[in-house]
Amino acid sequence: MKKYHRNTALLLLVSLFLVAPAVVYAQEDAPALTYTLDECIDIALKRSPDILTAAEEIKRTTAYIFENWASVLSVSADGTYSFVEPSGIGSSSYEKYNVGLNASIPLFTGGRTVRSLNIAYLQREIAREQYRYAVGSTIYGTRVAFYSILLAEEQFQVWTEEVDVLDRNLEITKKNFMNGLAPKYDVNRIEVALANARTSLIQARNDLTIAYDNLKDILDLDLDRPITIEGELVFNPRDRGLEEYLSAAETRSPEISVKKLAEQVAAKNVLVAVGSYFPTISAFASYDTSSLNDLSVSFNGRDWDFTGGLTISIPISDLAVTAAKHKEAKALYEEAKIDTRDTEKSVKLSIRKAYFDLEEAKEIIGLQESNVALAQENLERSELRYVNGVETLLDLLDARLAVTNAQLNYINAIYGYEESIARLNMIMGDGQTGQ
Repeated sequence: MKKYHRNTALLLLVSLFLVAPAVVYAQEDAPALTYTLDECIDIALKRSPDILTAAEEIKRTTAYIFENWASVLSVSADGTYSFVEPSGIGSSSYEKYNVGLNASIPLFTGGRTVRSLNIAYLQREIAREQYRYAVGSTIYGTRVAFYSILLAEEQFQVWTEEVDVLDRNLEITKKNFMNGLAPKYDVNRIEVALANARTSLIQARNDLTIAYDNLKDILDLDLDRPITIEGELVFNPRDRGLEEYLSAAETRSPEISVKKLAEQVAAKNVLVAVGSYFPTISAFASYDTSSLNDLSVSFNGRDWDFTGGLTISIPISDLAVTAAKHKEAKALYEEAKIDTRDTEKSVKLSIRKAYFDLEEAKEIIGLQESNVALAQENLERSELRYVNGVETLLDLLDARLAVTNAQLNYINAIYGYEESIARLNMIMGDGQTGQ
Protein backbone atom coordinates (compact mmCIF):
# COMPACT_ATOMS: atom_id res chain seq x y z
CA MET A 1 0.00 0.00 0.00
CA LYS A 2 2.80 2.44 0.89
CA LYS A 3 4.53 1.69 -2.40
CA TYR A 4 1.30 2.45 -4.26
CA HIS A 5 1.01 5.89 -2.57
CA ARG A 6 4.64 6.70 -3.34
CA ASN A 7 4.15 5.83 -7.02
CA THR A 8 1.00 7.94 -7.18
CA ALA A 9 2.70 10.95 -5.59
CA LEU A 10 5.65 10.58 -7.99
CA LEU A 11 3.29 10.47 -10.97
CA LEU A 12 1.47 13.63 -9.80
CA LEU A 13 4.76 15.45 -9.27
CA VAL A 14 6.02 14.57 -12.76
CA SER A 15 2.69 15.63 -14.27
CA LEU A 16 2.91 18.97 -12.46
CA PHE A 17 6.35 19.70 -13.91
CA LEU A 18 5.14 18.77 -17.38
CA VAL A 19 1.85 20.69 -17.26
CA ALA A 20 2.96 23.85 -15.40
CA PRO A 21 5.19 25.23 -18.20
CA ALA A 22 2.39 24.62 -20.68
CA VAL A 23 -0.04 26.58 -18.51
CA VAL A 24 2.38 29.49 -18.17
CA TYR A 25 3.05 29.44 -21.92
CA ALA A 26 -0.68 29.40 -22.60
CA GLN A 27 -1.17 32.45 -20.38
CA GLU A 28 1.65 34.36 -22.04
CA ASP A 29 0.38 33.51 -25.53
CA ALA A 30 -3.30 33.94 -24.65
CA PRO A 31 -5.24 35.78 -27.34
CA ALA A 32 -5.77 39.48 -26.71
CA LEU A 33 -9.18 40.45 -25.40
CA THR A 34 -11.00 43.10 -27.42
CA TYR A 35 -13.15 45.72 -25.71
CA THR A 36 -15.50 48.39 -27.01
CA LEU A 37 -15.95 51.70 -25.21
CA ASP A 38 -19.31 50.62 -23.75
CA GLU A 39 -17.79 47.36 -22.50
CA CYS A 40 -14.93 49.24 -20.85
CA ILE A 41 -17.35 51.60 -19.11
CA ASP A 42 -19.48 48.69 -17.92
CA ILE A 43 -16.46 46.90 -16.43
CA ALA A 44 -15.13 50.08 -14.82
CA LEU A 45 -18.48 50.82 -13.17
CA LYS A 46 -18.53 47.35 -11.61
CA ARG A 47 -14.93 47.39 -10.37
CA SER A 48 -14.16 51.00 -9.49
CA PRO A 49 -12.97 51.27 -5.85
CA ASP A 50 -14.43 54.78 -5.66
CA ILE A 51 -17.88 53.56 -6.70
CA LEU A 52 -17.77 50.55 -4.39
CA THR A 53 -16.73 52.78 -1.48
CA ALA A 54 -19.49 55.28 -2.28
CA ALA A 55 -22.05 52.46 -2.38
CA GLU A 56 -20.97 51.34 1.09
CA GLU A 57 -21.32 54.92 2.33
CA ILE A 58 -24.95 54.93 1.15
CA LYS A 59 -25.53 51.74 3.16
CA ARG A 60 -23.88 53.30 6.21
CA THR A 61 -25.95 56.47 6.10
CA THR A 62 -29.13 54.45 5.56
CA ALA A 63 -28.32 52.44 8.68
CA TYR A 64 -27.70 55.71 10.50
CA ILE A 65 -31.26 56.83 9.68
CA PHE A 66 -32.67 53.65 11.25
CA GLU A 67 -30.38 54.17 14.23
CA ASN A 68 -31.84 57.65 14.77
CA TRP A 69 -35.41 56.39 14.51
CA ALA A 70 -34.67 53.54 16.90
CA SER A 71 -33.25 55.93 19.48
CA VAL A 72 -36.47 57.96 19.67
CA LEU A 73 -38.42 55.29 21.56
CA SER A 74 -36.49 53.51 24.28
CA VAL A 75 -37.89 50.18 25.47
CA SER A 76 -36.05 47.82 27.81
CA ALA A 77 -36.66 44.79 29.98
CA ASP A 78 -34.66 44.36 33.14
CA GLY A 79 -34.34 42.11 36.12
CA THR A 80 -32.55 42.35 39.46
CA TYR A 81 -31.62 39.82 42.09
CA SER A 82 -30.71 40.63 45.72
CA PHE A 83 -29.56 38.38 48.51
CA VAL A 84 -30.02 39.76 52.01
CA GLU A 85 -28.02 38.37 54.93
CA PRO A 86 -29.72 38.08 58.35
CA SER A 87 -29.29 41.27 60.34
CA GLY A 88 -29.52 39.74 63.80
CA ILE A 89 -30.72 36.94 66.02
CA GLY A 90 -33.99 35.52 64.87
CA SER A 91 -33.77 36.95 61.38
CA SER A 92 -33.09 34.87 58.32
CA SER A 93 -31.63 35.52 54.92
CA TYR A 94 -33.86 35.96 51.93
CA GLU A 95 -33.67 36.52 48.15
CA LYS A 96 -35.48 39.24 46.30
CA TYR A 97 -36.30 39.21 42.58
CA ASN A 98 -37.52 42.11 40.46
CA VAL A 99 -38.61 41.92 36.79
CA GLY A 100 -39.98 44.77 34.72
CA LEU A 101 -40.51 46.52 31.41
CA ASN A 102 -39.52 50.18 30.92
CA ALA A 103 -40.27 52.61 28.12
CA SER A 104 -39.61 56.27 27.50
CA ILE A 105 -40.17 58.69 24.63
CA PRO A 106 -39.21 62.35 24.27
CA LEU A 107 -42.16 64.71 23.96
CA PHE A 108 -40.26 67.96 23.62
CA THR A 109 -36.55 68.44 22.96
CA GLY A 110 -36.45 71.91 21.48
CA GLY A 111 -36.55 70.39 17.99
CA ARG A 112 -33.33 68.44 18.44
CA THR A 113 -34.89 65.03 17.75
CA VAL A 114 -36.62 66.01 14.51
CA ARG A 115 -33.64 67.94 13.23
CA SER A 116 -31.27 65.09 14.02
CA LEU A 117 -33.47 62.88 11.86
CA ASN A 118 -33.42 65.52 9.11
CA ILE A 119 -29.61 65.60 9.28
CA ALA A 120 -29.48 61.80 8.94
CA TYR A 121 -31.59 61.95 5.77
CA LEU A 122 -29.44 64.79 4.38
CA GLN A 123 -26.30 62.79 5.00
CA ARG A 124 -27.74 59.95 2.96
CA GLU A 125 -28.48 62.40 0.14
CA ILE A 126 -24.86 63.56 0.33
CA ALA A 127 -23.73 59.95 0.04
CA ARG A 128 -25.94 59.46 -3.01
CA GLU A 129 -24.52 62.58 -4.69
CA GLN A 130 -21.00 61.40 -3.89
CA TYR A 131 -21.89 58.08 -5.50
CA ARG A 132 -23.11 59.92 -8.60
CA TYR A 133 -19.87 61.89 -8.69
CA ALA A 134 -17.86 58.67 -8.39
CA VAL A 135 -19.80 57.20 -11.32
CA GLY A 136 -19.22 60.30 -13.45
CA SER A 137 -15.52 60.43 -12.59
CA THR A 138 -15.09 56.75 -13.41
CA ILE A 139 -16.82 57.13 -16.76
CA TYR A 140 -14.73 60.21 -17.54
CA GLY A 141 -11.50 58.40 -16.68
CA THR A 142 -12.51 55.39 -18.77
CA ARG A 143 -13.47 57.48 -21.79
CA VAL A 144 -10.23 59.48 -21.65
CA ALA A 145 -8.15 56.31 -21.29
CA PHE A 146 -10.00 54.71 -24.24
CA TYR A 147 -9.59 57.76 -26.48
CA SER A 148 -5.94 58.09 -25.41
CA ILE A 149 -5.32 54.64 -26.90
CA LEU A 150 -7.05 55.60 -30.14
CA LEU A 151 -4.97 58.80 -30.27
CA ALA A 152 -1.72 56.96 -29.54
CA GLU A 153 -2.51 54.37 -32.22
CA GLU A 154 -3.16 57.10 -34.78
CA GLN A 155 0.05 58.91 -33.82
CA PHE A 156 2.01 55.69 -34.00
CA GLN A 157 0.60 55.01 -37.46
CA VAL A 158 1.43 58.52 -38.69
CA TRP A 159 5.04 58.32 -37.50
CA THR A 160 5.40 54.78 -38.83
CA GLU A 161 4.41 55.99 -42.28
CA GLU A 162 6.73 58.99 -41.92
CA VAL A 163 9.68 56.75 -41.06
CA ASP A 164 8.88 54.39 -43.95
CA VAL A 165 8.73 57.26 -46.46
CA LEU A 166 11.96 58.82 -45.18
CA ASP A 167 13.68 55.42 -45.25
CA ARG A 168 12.79 54.98 -48.92
CA ASN A 169 13.82 58.55 -49.75
CA LEU A 170 17.13 58.04 -47.95
CA GLU A 171 17.94 54.94 -50.00
CA ILE A 172 17.09 56.76 -53.23
CA THR A 173 19.11 59.83 -52.21
CA LYS A 174 22.10 57.70 -51.25
CA LYS A 175 22.07 56.05 -54.69
CA ASN A 176 21.77 59.44 -56.36
CA PHE A 177 24.70 60.67 -54.27
CA MET A 178 26.79 57.64 -55.27
CA ASN A 179 25.96 58.37 -58.92
CA GLY A 180 26.75 62.04 -58.53
CA LEU A 181 23.15 63.11 -58.94
CA ALA A 182 22.64 64.47 -55.39
CA PRO A 183 24.87 66.40 -52.99
CA LYS A 184 25.98 65.02 -49.62
CA TYR A 185 23.86 67.74 -48.00
CA ASP A 186 20.70 65.98 -49.23
CA VAL A 187 21.79 62.72 -47.63
CA ASN A 188 22.55 64.45 -44.34
CA ARG A 189 19.28 66.36 -44.43
CA ILE A 190 17.21 63.19 -44.81
CA GLU A 191 19.20 61.41 -42.13
CA VAL A 192 18.45 64.23 -39.70
CA ALA A 193 14.74 64.15 -40.58
CA LEU A 194 14.71 60.35 -40.26
CA ALA A 195 16.36 60.45 -36.83
CA ASN A 196 13.78 62.99 -35.66
CA ALA A 197 10.93 60.89 -37.06
CA ARG A 198 12.25 57.74 -35.38
CA THR A 199 12.47 59.63 -32.08
CA SER A 200 8.82 60.62 -32.44
CA LEU A 201 7.94 57.03 -33.35
CA ILE A 202 9.63 55.73 -30.19
CA GLN A 203 7.72 58.27 -28.12
CA ALA A 204 4.45 57.32 -29.83
CA ARG A 205 5.09 53.64 -29.16
CA ASN A 206 5.76 54.37 -25.49
CA ASP A 207 2.63 56.55 -25.28
CA LEU A 208 0.62 53.66 -26.71
CA THR A 209 1.98 51.22 -24.13
CA ILE A 210 1.25 53.63 -21.28
CA ALA A 211 -2.26 54.33 -22.62
CA TYR A 212 -3.07 50.61 -22.63
CA ASP A 213 -1.68 50.21 -19.11
CA ASN A 214 -3.83 53.10 -17.90
CA LEU A 215 -6.97 51.48 -19.30
CA LYS A 216 -6.03 48.10 -17.81
CA ASP A 217 -5.54 49.76 -14.45
CA ILE A 218 -8.97 51.40 -14.60
CA LEU A 219 -10.57 48.07 -15.60
CA ASP A 220 -8.60 46.21 -12.90
CA LEU A 221 -7.03 43.91 -15.50
CA ASP A 222 -3.68 42.14 -15.37
CA LEU A 223 -1.13 44.56 -16.85
CA ASP A 224 0.68 41.66 -18.56
CA ARG A 225 -2.46 40.42 -20.32
CA PRO A 226 -2.66 41.78 -23.89
CA ILE A 227 -5.84 43.58 -24.85
CA THR A 228 -7.06 45.53 -27.86
CA ILE A 229 -9.87 48.02 -28.25
CA GLU A 230 -12.47 48.44 -30.93
CA GLY A 231 -13.26 51.98 -31.98
CA GLU A 232 -12.37 54.93 -34.18
CA LEU A 233 -11.22 58.45 -33.48
CA VAL A 234 -13.76 60.28 -35.63
CA PHE A 235 -15.43 63.64 -35.23
CA ASN A 236 -18.96 63.27 -33.86
CA PRO A 237 -20.35 66.76 -33.04
CA ARG A 238 -22.89 66.69 -30.19
CA ASP A 239 -22.19 69.68 -27.97
CA ARG A 240 -24.55 72.34 -26.61
CA GLY A 241 -24.27 76.06 -25.89
CA LEU A 242 -22.31 77.45 -22.96
CA GLU A 243 -25.37 78.90 -21.23
CA GLU A 244 -27.12 75.53 -21.40
CA TYR A 245 -24.13 73.85 -19.77
CA LEU A 246 -23.95 76.49 -17.04
CA SER A 247 -27.68 76.32 -16.38
CA ALA A 248 -27.67 72.51 -16.21
CA ALA A 249 -24.74 72.50 -13.77
CA GLU A 250 -26.66 74.57 -11.21
CA THR A 251 -29.14 71.77 -10.63
CA ARG A 252 -27.26 68.65 -11.76
CA SER A 253 -23.64 69.08 -10.74
CA PRO A 254 -22.83 66.51 -7.99
CA GLU A 255 -20.13 68.79 -6.59
CA ILE A 256 -22.56 71.68 -6.12
CA SER A 257 -25.27 69.36 -4.77
CA VAL A 258 -22.93 67.95 -2.13
CA LYS A 259 -21.98 71.44 -0.96
CA LYS A 260 -25.59 72.63 -0.85
CA LEU A 261 -26.61 69.57 1.16
CA ALA A 262 -23.66 70.10 3.52
CA GLU A 263 -24.84 73.68 3.97
CA GLN A 264 -28.30 72.41 4.92
CA VAL A 265 -26.73 70.03 7.45
CA ALA A 266 -24.80 72.92 8.97
CA ALA A 267 -28.00 74.98 9.19
CA LYS A 268 -29.78 72.11 10.96
CA ASN A 269 -26.88 71.79 13.39
CA VAL A 270 -27.35 75.45 14.34
CA LEU A 271 -30.99 74.74 15.16
CA VAL A 272 -29.98 71.65 17.13
CA ALA A 273 -27.63 73.83 19.17
CA VAL A 274 -30.42 76.35 19.76
CA GLY A 275 -32.69 73.52 20.90
CA SER A 276 -30.19 72.65 23.62
CA TYR A 277 -31.21 75.84 25.44
CA PHE A 278 -34.72 74.43 25.99
CA PRO A 279 -35.75 71.87 28.58
CA THR A 280 -36.31 68.26 27.62
CA ILE A 281 -39.71 66.73 28.42
CA SER A 282 -40.05 62.96 28.24
CA ALA A 283 -42.80 60.49 29.05
CA PHE A 284 -41.91 57.26 30.79
CA ALA A 285 -43.70 54.11 31.88
CA SER A 286 -42.66 50.99 33.74
CA TYR A 287 -44.46 47.74 34.44
CA ASP A 288 -42.75 45.52 37.00
CA THR A 289 -43.21 42.88 39.65
CA SER A 290 -41.13 41.58 42.54
CA SER A 291 -41.05 38.46 44.63
CA LEU A 292 -39.21 37.03 47.66
CA ASN A 293 -37.46 33.67 47.65
CA ASP A 294 -39.28 32.69 44.49
CA LEU A 295 -37.85 33.03 40.99
CA SER A 296 -41.12 32.20 39.24
CA VAL A 297 -42.80 35.16 37.59
CA SER A 298 -46.55 35.44 37.87
CA PHE A 299 -48.49 37.00 35.03
CA ASN A 300 -51.39 37.82 37.31
CA GLY A 301 -52.09 41.49 36.76
CA ARG A 302 -52.57 42.09 40.48
CA ASP A 303 -48.91 41.17 41.08
CA TRP A 304 -47.62 43.83 38.67
CA ASP A 305 -47.21 47.52 39.30
CA PHE A 306 -47.56 50.21 36.65
CA THR A 307 -45.72 53.50 36.95
CA GLY A 308 -45.92 56.37 34.47
CA GLY A 309 -45.19 60.03 34.33
CA LEU A 310 -43.22 62.90 32.85
CA THR A 311 -39.68 64.07 33.40
CA ILE A 312 -38.43 67.56 32.76
CA SER A 313 -34.73 68.25 32.41
CA ILE A 314 -33.53 71.85 32.40
CA PRO A 315 -29.89 72.36 31.29
CA ILE A 316 -28.84 74.94 33.86
CA SER A 317 -25.20 74.02 34.40
CA ASP A 318 -24.68 73.27 30.69
CA LEU A 319 -25.75 76.69 29.40
CA ALA A 320 -22.16 77.87 28.94
CA VAL A 321 -21.29 74.72 26.96
CA THR A 322 -24.48 75.08 24.93
CA ALA A 323 -23.64 78.70 24.09
CA ALA A 324 -20.16 77.67 22.92
CA LYS A 325 -21.61 74.86 20.76
CA HIS A 326 -24.12 77.32 19.32
CA LYS A 327 -21.34 79.71 18.27
CA GLU A 328 -19.36 76.81 16.82
CA ALA A 329 -22.35 75.60 14.81
CA LYS A 330 -22.98 79.12 13.46
CA ALA A 331 -19.33 79.43 12.40
CA LEU A 332 -19.47 76.05 10.64
CA TYR A 333 -22.66 77.16 8.88
CA GLU A 334 -20.97 80.33 7.60
CA GLU A 335 -18.03 78.23 6.42
CA ALA A 336 -20.43 75.89 4.61
CA LYS A 337 -22.09 78.84 2.82
CA ILE A 338 -18.69 80.16 1.74
CA ASP A 339 -17.69 76.67 0.56
CA THR A 340 -20.91 76.38 -1.47
CA ARG A 341 -20.36 79.72 -3.22
CA ASP A 342 -16.72 78.88 -3.90
CA THR A 343 -17.67 75.48 -5.36
CA GLU A 344 -20.32 77.06 -7.59
CA LYS A 345 -17.73 79.50 -8.94
CA SER A 346 -15.19 76.70 -9.39
CA VAL A 347 -17.67 74.49 -11.26
CA LYS A 348 -18.70 77.35 -13.56
CA LEU A 349 -15.04 78.11 -14.25
CA SER A 350 -14.40 74.44 -15.02
CA ILE A 351 -17.36 74.39 -17.41
CA ARG A 352 -16.17 77.51 -19.19
CA LYS A 353 -12.67 76.11 -19.57
CA ALA A 354 -13.96 72.77 -20.87
CA TYR A 355 -16.34 74.56 -23.25
CA PHE A 356 -13.64 76.84 -24.66
CA ASP A 357 -11.33 73.83 -25.06
CA LEU A 358 -14.17 72.16 -26.95
CA GLU A 359 -14.69 75.20 -29.18
CA GLU A 360 -10.96 75.37 -29.86
CA ALA A 361 -10.95 71.70 -30.86
CA LYS A 362 -13.94 72.24 -33.17
CA GLU A 363 -12.22 75.14 -34.92
CA ILE A 364 -9.01 73.15 -35.39
CA ILE A 365 -10.95 70.17 -36.72
CA GLY A 366 -12.71 72.44 -39.21
CA LEU A 367 -9.38 73.86 -40.36
CA GLN A 368 -7.49 70.59 -40.49
CA GLU A 369 -10.19 68.57 -42.29
CA SER A 370 -9.47 70.46 -45.49
CA ASN A 371 -5.84 71.12 -44.61
CA VAL A 372 -4.95 67.41 -44.54
CA ALA A 373 -6.24 66.93 -48.08
CA LEU A 374 -4.56 70.15 -49.24
CA ALA A 375 -1.23 69.19 -47.68
CA GLN A 376 -1.43 65.74 -49.29
CA GLU A 377 -2.12 67.33 -52.66
CA ASN A 378 0.84 69.70 -52.23
CA LEU A 379 3.07 66.74 -51.32
CA GLU A 380 2.15 64.89 -54.49
CA ARG A 381 2.97 67.96 -56.57
CA SER A 382 6.20 68.51 -54.67
CA GLU A 383 7.27 64.90 -55.30
CA LEU A 384 6.63 65.34 -59.03
CA ARG A 385 8.49 68.65 -59.15
CA TYR A 386 11.40 67.14 -57.23
CA VAL A 387 11.66 64.26 -59.70
CA ASN A 388 11.68 66.78 -62.54
CA GLY A 389 14.37 68.81 -60.80
CA VAL A 390 12.18 71.87 -60.27
CA GLU A 391 12.21 71.67 -56.42
CA THR A 392 14.93 70.86 -53.91
CA LEU A 393 14.93 68.03 -51.41
CA LEU A 394 14.33 70.58 -48.68
CA ASP A 395 11.08 71.62 -50.38
CA LEU A 396 10.01 67.98 -50.59
CA LEU A 397 10.76 67.33 -46.92
CA ASP A 398 8.88 70.45 -45.91
CA ALA A 399 5.85 69.28 -47.90
CA ARG A 400 6.06 65.87 -46.27
CA LEU A 401 6.34 67.42 -42.79
CA ALA A 402 3.29 69.61 -43.54
CA VAL A 403 1.22 66.46 -44.20
CA THR A 404 2.41 64.86 -40.96
CA ASN A 405 1.66 67.97 -38.92
CA ALA A 406 -1.79 68.33 -40.48
CA GLN A 407 -2.63 64.71 -39.66
CA LEU A 408 -1.38 65.05 -36.09
CA ASN A 409 -3.25 68.33 -35.56
CA TYR A 410 -6.44 66.76 -36.85
CA ILE A 411 -6.38 63.65 -34.65
CA ASN A 412 -5.25 65.65 -31.60
CA ALA A 413 -8.16 68.03 -32.11
CA ILE A 414 -10.65 65.13 -32.29
CA TYR A 415 -9.20 63.73 -29.07
CA GLY A 416 -9.44 67.17 -27.47
CA TYR A 417 -13.09 67.45 -28.50
CA GLU A 418 -13.97 64.06 -27.01
CA GLU A 419 -12.07 64.80 -23.81
CA SER A 420 -13.87 68.13 -23.42
CA ILE A 421 -17.28 66.52 -23.96
CA ALA A 422 -16.45 63.84 -21.38
CA ARG A 423 -15.27 66.49 -18.93
CA LEU A 424 -18.45 68.55 -19.33
CA ASN A 425 -20.59 65.45 -18.80
CA MET A 426 -18.67 64.60 -15.63
CA ILE A 427 -19.04 68.12 -14.23
CA MET A 428 -22.79 68.10 -14.85
CA GLY A 429 -23.28 64.55 -13.58
CA ASP A 430 -24.25 63.31 -17.05
CA GLY A 431 -21.40 60.84 -17.41
CA GLN A 432 -23.52 57.86 -18.42
CA THR A 433 -25.40 59.63 -21.21
CA GLY A 434 -22.36 60.12 -23.41
CA GLN A 435 -24.03 63.21 -24.83
